[in-house]
Formats: sequence, C-alpha cells, structure tokens
Amino acid sequence: MLRLAFGSIAGLPVGLFAFRHADPIMVRGLAGTIILVFAALMAVLRRRLGRPWAPLAMSRGRDVVAGAISGIATALVGMAGPPVLIYLLLGGASPPTVRATLLTFFSLSYAATLAAHAATIGVPGSTWLGAAILIPFAVIGGLAGRPLGDRIGADGFAILAISLLAAAGLYTVIAAGISLAAHQQ
Repeated sequence: MLRLAFGSIAGLPVGLFAFRHADPIMVRGLAGTIILVFAALMAVLRRRLGRPWAPLAMSRGRDVVAGAISGIATALVGMAGPPVLIYLLLGGASPPTVRATLLTFFSLSYAATLAAHAATIGVPGSTWLGAAILIPFAVIGGLAGRPLGDRIGADGFAILAISLLAAAGLYTVIAAGISLAAHQQ
C-alpha cells in the first residue's frame, strides 16, 4: 500500500501538468480505450489460462509504477482505480487484499488529488456538489460490497472486477465520443 501511495504521489504532478495542457476529450477516449483493452486481454487470458491466474509477479518496483500510473490517471481523468485494480488482478492478489488495498488507496489518492487540484487548478462548485451527493452511495456500495465479495469467491470476484473494468472503459469511451460529437457541432 505504501509503495502504491508513494508512486501515486510521484505521478500526481505529471497528471496535473497533462491535465492543464492535454485535450480532455482525447485523454478520456484514450483512457477508456486502454481500460477496455486491458479488460478484454484479462478476460481472454483468464479464459485460456484457467485457474489460478496471475500472469504478472508483483514486486516493489511494479507497485510504485502502478501507483504512479494511477496518480497520473487520477489527476487526468479522476480514475485511480483501474490501473491499481488491473495490477492487483494481474498479480493474483486475493479478493480481500484487493478490496482493502483499493479502499485505502482510493481514500489517500483522491484526498491528495483533490487537494492538488484545489490548490493548483481549482474545483468548480458543481463538482463539490456532485461529490457530496455521491458520498452516501459510495458508503452504501462499500458496505454492500463486502458481504457480496465474501459470497462470490475468488473466481466470481475476478469476473466481476474485469466486468466492472470493461464497463468503466466503455462508459469513458462513450462519454468521450459524445463530448467529441457535441464539440464538433
């Protein structure tokens, strides 16, 4: 967890710089596409390789790199989860470890990113309002997710996680496409 957090903090300035200078529609489209590709690749590899499935050995250096990619992604598109989730799934982490790591990592990563955005770029009032409205849903989801995660087992957890990655990637690509279409009109 500490290595992921260190990497995330190291990647945050890169993401903030890119956020100021990159085309947000292209960044969202690229991020969504990358997530979709990883979700598809993991689904195919999981199906072909069977169980147990962990094609990537986790290491200290890879922890930091995954955290840095997550820090960049969080500052750019507000998505801390996919890089770390992909890394943990490819590394074969157990479902309880994935859940605990993601919950802790999200808390730290989003707090640091919010502070950095507020201090450097600014955060619109509508974003604060939207975040406040979504907090109860995040708490309910976290509380409901634990018993569900305990019941579905490691295989079900991996399938659900890959499905959620695919849904997040697809949503991000569609949102970028809609933004691009509206921008061109």
